[in-house]
Amino acid sequence: MSPQKLLKHLFKTSPLLAIIFVTIIWITNIIQESSKLDDVSKIKASYPKVDVKLDQSFSGTAIAVDGDSIKVAGNSVRLLGIDAPEYKQTCFDAKNSEYPCGIISKNFTKNLVDGKNVTCHYHKKDIYNRYLAQCELDGVVINWQILRNGMAVIYNYSEVDDEIKMLESQAKADKLGIWQGSFQLPKEYRKTHKKGK
Repeated sequence: MSPQKLLKHLFKTSPLLAIIFVTIIWITNIIQESSKLDDVSKIKASYPKVDVKLDQSFSGTAIAVDGDSIKVAGNSVRLLGIDAPEYKQTCFDAKNSEYPCGIISKNFTKNLVDGKNVTCHYHKKDIYNRYLAQCELDGVVINWQILRNGMAVIYNYSEVDDEIKMLESQAKADKLGIWQGSFQLPKEYRKTHKKGK
């Protein structure tokens, strides 16, 4: 019996078992994707920076809000230079199956920063009163780690240098994260889903 027929049969005879089956497949795909990410080398703090003078900083314990936003010592931070899928956004994998890329992006950021001491360098706040910052954890630039692992795209190409563009190109070439299939750019998703986060 093919997997599709088996799934249809399970939904007819035991919907709960079918949901468990689908969940197991989904978790297996996430684990396989995560194992690819573990092989990616860390992006050091000496890596390229955005073309903005980041002359102020603060440190503290971090928690993820979504794929490109964190809180550090209670301060709301928008990670400068990147744009991650919105929390409710879905993408399509290499087999054209829809998956919750916004949740996966948030979980990646959560695994990277939650409960850890982070230092953020910033110049100003955005219109939502969030610090626009480049943040570091143990010598790793969080912004670029998220980008290199395919969990975000560059927010504005005119504000980053060629080395940062190369990080995105490498993630795309390696088919990491959202680059494994197709997706709507987060800024386009926000235009069509006003309450996307």
